[in-house]
Amino acid sequence: MLGYWRRGEGRWGDGGPSRHQARRTDHAQSRRRCEMKSAQGITQQLAEFAASIRYGDLPPEVPQRAHDLTIDFIGNIVRAGAEANSTPSLLGVVWRLGLDGPGQSAVFGLNRRYPPATAALINGMLGHSLHFNDTHSESSTHPSAPVMPAALAAAEMPGASGRDLLVALVAGYEVMLRVANALDPTVHYARGFHPTATAGVFGDGTTVVFGTSSESIGRHDSGGHGWREHRSRRRWNYGRHRCGM
Repeated sequence: MLGYWRRGEGRWGDGGPSRHQARRTDHAQSRRRCEMKSAQGITQQLAEFAASIRYGDLPPEVPQRAHDLTIDFIGNIVRAGAEANSTPSLLGVVWRLGLDGPGQSAVFGLNRRYPPATAALINGMLGHSLHFNDTHSESSTHPSAPVMPAALAAAEMPGASGRDLLVALVAGYEVMLRVANALDPTVHYARGFHPTATAGVFGDGTTVVFGTSSESIGRHDSGGHGWREHRSRRRWNYGRHRCGM
């Protein structure tokens, strides 16, 4: 657009946008700025809410539910590692990409440890490979797939307590599901996206930096992606997109 502007003349050059078009562009840019400010305000509210969660403030059934879902998800990981048809391909890709170096983070059911990001990737894909992990019907999501692997890997690095892990999981679930509920799953699906990934990235980002500050949570909760191409041919990327990759 700047190429149409006559330097020093203060007016649109021949063949350039009309004044009406210029005004329309200004209005669109102003609207986008307002939308960005609004989104930043919502992100900050979510981040402050997540950062304020404390174990002692939770009703007893909430950490118990988080505990039960964690055990369920680990069971899915172990069984998929032994039985899922996609597991050899998954581990082969990890090896070919050079992601299988030594680390301190566990993949449940495998007799070795990986770097944290790799462990989170493998746990996430295995945990959803058999499609038996949790489902949140209202938002049409499977929150354990993106949230739990990130939380488990992050908790291992500083040696966090079980209570810290459960609170981080609660915060991640809350943020993910609030974002997912703000989407219309029907419309989201029609556009080719799956909310487990697009909303899930907000949940896993929250769990990774939980316990730092609302600013840190807000910076990590800054984007999302996810696709639905797996639906057409039931490819193995089904598990890959669910874990936010």
